[in-house]
Amino acid sequence: MLLLVYIIAVPLLLIAYMIFSFKFAKFLLYLLPIFIVIILSYFWGNTIVQLLKIFLSNCLFWVILALVIVFFLTKRLNNFKRGIICLLVFLGTTGLTMYLTFIKSKELVKPFSEYTIESTKIYRSKGDSIELNKGQNNELSSVLHNTSVQVDLMGNAKYLIKDNDKTWYKLDIESDNKNIQIVIFPLGSDEYSFMQVSINGNISYNKGIDNTSKFGTTWFSNLFKEAIKSSVIRDYQNAFRSLQNSFKANSTTFSFVVPEGLPGDYTITIVGRPVDGAMVRFLEEYNKSGFEVGKTYSFDVSSYSSFRYLYLSINIYGEDFDLINIYDYLPDKMKGVEQEEYYEDLVL
Repeated sequence: MLLLVYIIAVPLLLIAYMIFSFKFAKFLLYLLPIFIVIILSYFWGNTIVQLLKIFLSNCLFWVILALVIVFFLTKRLNNFKRGIICLLVFLGTTGLTMYLTFIKSKELVKPFSEYTIESTKIYRSKGDSIELNKGQNNELSSVLHNTSVQVDLMGNAKYLIKDNDKTWYKLDIESDNKNIQIVIFPLGSDEYSFMQVSINGNISYNKGIDNTSKFGTTWFSNLFKEAIKSSVIRDYQNAFRSLQNSFKANSTTFSFVVPEGLPGDYTITIVGRPVDGAMVRFLEEYNKSGFEVGKTYSFDVSSYSSFRYLYLSINIYGEDFDLINIYDYLPDKMKGVEQEEYYEDLVL
């Protein structure tokens, strides 16, 4: 707020001073460009800073070279003409080099085509992370090798990185004794918006062009799902087997024992769909009160004539694991003619 007051008040005061002190008008006119820069910086500061960086890195050398040549070629002219020519050369060289720089930035490049991925750790905006196995690294390597990008010359990616509302994934890759870090902001299932790429600490901002590169939310979310499932199965497969082995069927009554070794936060779901009704759940109340380790739980399905499907699954860390296809244990007369395949066998 104070900055806005300063930007508005100072020029007004100076204009008033010019009116009452005409002899200083010429001096104040020299300050006019400064005031214009201040106002532009307030409204378009990020753009101006980025353009200045582009000028320093891509244009400054050629501008200085052109001015030096023109300075010597025009030494016979008076200072006014010399100054006008130097100004035109400065503007022309700057405009031309900036134009060529922006044209070059439109070119498609494949910055990862030469790298062989050895290991990868992926972080995401939810706060968790996964390490890819050999097969996943090979898949990622194939995706990266075929990923085409453009240089994000105006540095828009770095402003997205500061936006905590954006979904992002960070890839920390070890490849050929180099550390590659990529921050990706997916837009949809098959496309992404911006990528921040850092190779051995040297950052360049790139934006994705090839929307078929699989760098989208679906690719990453499936990757995390697979990793979480593999991790859960590895850590809790003994508990899963214990629950499966404890399962007993007695006509229309079924029971199981809650095993030891499960994490603190889990749910056990027994879900089915009768042929003549909507989906039903059993023992759902215990997901609210909590299942007790070592206790036997039972339920009866005799009040239903037949089922399209009926199975038991357990949810850990937001992922469902189908453990028992109860449909197979139903009496034949309770197996619906039109079975719906919702159960997927879990390989332990």
